[in-house]
Amino acid sequence: MADDLHIPLVAFQEMKDSNSKCEDTNVPDLKTAKKVIEELGYPFQLQQLINNGDREKFNQYLYAVVEIQQSINSGLITGYETHGSRAIKSLHLVFRGILDCSISANTSSDPSSSSLYSSGVPSTYSYELQGRNRTFEYELSSEKIYYLRSIVEKLNAIECLGDCIDVYKNLRRSAVDAKYQWFRIGNWTTTDLKKLDSRQFAAKINIWIQVAKIFYDGFFVGERLSFEQIFKGVTAATYHNCFVPIVEHVAVELNNFASAVSSIASFQNLFPVLDLYSALDVILPDILIMFSTSWTINISQGAINIRRSLLTLVGKLLCSFEDTVQNELSTALLPEGTVHFLTAYAMEYVTKISLHKELLRYMIESPTKSLGNQADDQFLNSAGGTPLALRVVWIIISLRINLERKSSHYRDAWCRYVFVTTNVNYVIKTIKSSPELLDLIGKEYSSKLSTYIAQARQDYSSTIWDRVLYCLRDDGLKHKFLFYNRISRNSVKNRFKTFNTTFEEACRSQSRLFVPDIDIDSQFHMLILSKLLPAYKVFLEKYSSHLQSEKYKERCIKYSSEDLQSKIQTLFTEKLIVHNGTEENLMIP
Repeated sequence: MADDLHIPLVAFQEMKDSNSKCEDTNVPDLKTAKKVIEELGYPFQLQQLINNGDREKFNQYLYAVVEIQQSINSGLITGYETHGSRAIKSLHLVFRGILDCSISANTSSDPSSSSLYSSGVPSTYSYELQGRNRTFEYELSSEKIYYLRSIVEKLNAIECLGDCIDVYKNLRRSAVDAKYQWFRIGNWTTTDLKKLDSRQFAAKINIWIQVAKIFYDGFFVGERLSFEQIFKGVTAATYHNCFVPIVEHVAVELNNFASAVSSIASFQNLFPVLDLYSALDVILPDILIMFSTSWTINISQGAINIRRSLLTLVGKLLCSFEDTVQNELSTALLPEGTVHFLTAYAMEYVTKISLHKELLRYMIESPTKSLGNQADDQFLNSAGGTPLALRVVWIIISLRINLERKSSHYRDAWCRYVFVTTNVNYVIKTIKSSPELLDLIGKEYSSKLSTYIAQARQDYSSTIWDRVLYCLRDDGLKHKFLFYNRISRNSVKNRFKTFNTTFEEACRSQSRLFVPDIDIDSQFHMLILSKLLPAYKVFLEKYSSHLQSEKYKERCIKYSSEDLQSKIQTLFTEKLIVHNGTEENLMIP
């Protein structure tokens, strides 16, 4: 931006050097001045000089006007009043004409066709380039500034400036407003913003951020520089009565949009709000400098108040999200091995929080709400870390508690344990896959979560497979005779049949279970095999010989050790039946 601003400064210096050269142009007498005015006095003729870049003749005309008007003002010479008034009127018209030409905006470019308004949200960098590098036909070039300055300087010298200040102010304000309208931000209220979905809301915030940067870093700076170049030394044109009205309307509109955002209440909009807060924090010094007078305090103080409101809003939105995770009420039973939509959403949310940790660590206080049980409250109270880290851990603990509560809606106990295992494992994997999140909360709670998974797996195993293991016990296979105990062949036969039936029932009940996470799938297989396979091998070795014939053995012993292992390893891999509906909505209490 500094390089961009250097160009008009250089041009302005060239303009002053050219003025110095033109000051040597002699207009020796009133007759010559009158002749110059008669030859060049029509506005279209002066505009032609400007279009041709004929500074020398244009300056001759200006000095001719000064010569005649000074003579008229002195009262010593008469007869030139008509020429004087005509010449001044022409300069006023040319002054307006230059500005009028400068606001004939290029209407061939439709902003709705640009990437800014596409379905995708543009990146900050690409948008900044697009806005900053766009050439507006209504920009004041250094050449136009030269002629405007020349007119103002001479008219001011002979006290005939007239309404030039008001003309400049009104037309340049129209130019700045036209630039702002090109970006189509609009006059959005809180009601309007609440109607947008989260993606549309984020897109609106992104556009506001980039437009605010472009205006405060570019257009406003350029307007101020142009004002200073054109009206430098003209006491009637002040910063307050000329420059501020040019940019004030857009500044107020930008403030109004940000103020409307500060009243939204959906936690889904936390991250765009953080982006807005961060952007406002960056441009706030520019706002305070540009609108530092007592007449513009409403703009600068308004920006300060908006920043404060956004800070408060961030805290409210995070609390709203915490309450939702803790109390989300959906009871729809998903397939047991799937990740609940609350789990996926909550972990995506806290991952995004970790990406904003440098900003949030100074905005967030430690949690004060109870988790609902003493053990978790004690863990949180004893855990170290920043207030933000503790709030994130609080959210994850609340999620785990809510998931345990949701698991109780499953009729079969084993379904509950699979549901908890799958979802808590998703939480752990999300933490480990995000360096920012892991760095924020540390490894301690991740390790603690692993114990919940281990316990849930054991409970699952006990609920389903202990019944199968019970069939492989020694009790009940020996019958007492007169002087000794003997293995009962019928008991062995019945025990093998009971095992086959119980094992197949267990496999059948698990056939509808789908575990999409290959790690969980493998862990379940290993857990079942570690208990069942050794016990089955021992049982086969001890009791298969007690069956009378090979044919009889084949009827009773349906599975070899290898068959048993193969059967178990095919569990949990059948195709998942897709859950009805598309995307679940969080049920906010």
